Amino acid sequence: MLLQDVFYQSRRDPCVVKIDTPEALAQILFGIKIQKDIQTDEVKIYDTSSDIYKEIKPSQYAHFKNGWREGVYKIKIEGYKKRLSYLEKQIVNELNNRNNEKQISLYKENKVRIMNKYFNITQKLNGNKISI
Repeated sequence: MLLQDVFYQSRRDPCVVKIDTPEALAQILFGIKIQKDIQTDEVKIYDTSSDIYKEIKPSQYAHFKNGWREGVYKIKIEGYKKRLSYLEKQIVNELNNRNNEKQISLYKENKVRIMNKYFNITQKLNGNKISI
């Protein structure tokens, strides 16, 4: 699927938040922003999960080969896996070094929260009969 097709598919998605400007047409779904420059017709996809909107890696554009929603879900799943891995390392580090129960509890709560988000996105992906 061409990036232009993905963009138009995202425009028809009823769940996106449209954030059009005079320079570009854009929308966001689950923290993934797709933007089309009006002058150049160039389409770019950004991950908005940090303070700075970063364009996704070239390898991540392949997630959108079967459409807008599948791409968004797969990028979110990647992000959740990274965050879960980070939290696991933080828990082990805390247990081995400081053993601060309050901090360990915070890490575990965050882990459960991310696992729930991961589960929900995975269910949506599987509900659409899309494989990971």
